[in-house]
Amino acid sequence: MLPEDDTFGTSSSEHSSISSSLEPLGTLPNSWCGISNEVIEISGRLLALCRSACDYNKDQTTTGLKIANKALCDIAVARELEKELLSVDFKTIVLLEEPQDFDVDTRDDNAPVSHLLETAEAYRKAGLLQLYLTFDDLVVNASGGQNASASSSDDAKDKASRAKSLIDLTLELVTTLERIPAESVSRFIHPM
Repeated sequence: MLPEDDTFGTSSSEHSSISSSLEPLGTLPNSWCGISNEVIEISGRLLALCRSACDYNKDQTTTGLKIANKALCDIAVARELEKELLSVDFKTIVLLEEPQDFDVDTRDDNAPVSHLLETAEAYRKAGLLQLYLTFDDLVVNASGGQNASASSSDDAKDKASRAKSLIDLTLELVTTLERIPAESVSRFIHPM
């Protein structure tokens, strides 16, 4: 029989704090996700939400309290994910990591930090684009600032403005991808 945690002088809450303190430090640069794996984690949650929302909306033929509640919850989560994506500043992450002796250098001529910054930025823009395409209630904000607010009451004008903003964000994503050369090890994201 194994002794209880308290007999070793530690409680189970101390064990959980130890395991949570084993979070990796630094940016963890790699060619798959760019300068930080944070954007991949956010993208994973975002894609799961969008898939769930699309599947759920596709299967519904009537409107009810349950459907409305699910839609409101999804929009709230989408806004939080949007806020997370808009707040990420990859260049600042690098600037803050290097003075703390976290080496951000990839030591690979085919994957300089600049390519990884562009890769992470491409994921961020692609994530925002997916959110805006899935959730019409989100106001398109590609600038990276605070949420924009709808100022016009003309529905046709709003739709045209939204369409233009989505096209602009898409073109920004393409421009970001173009800055990653074909010989870079980050080139796998080009089909994005």
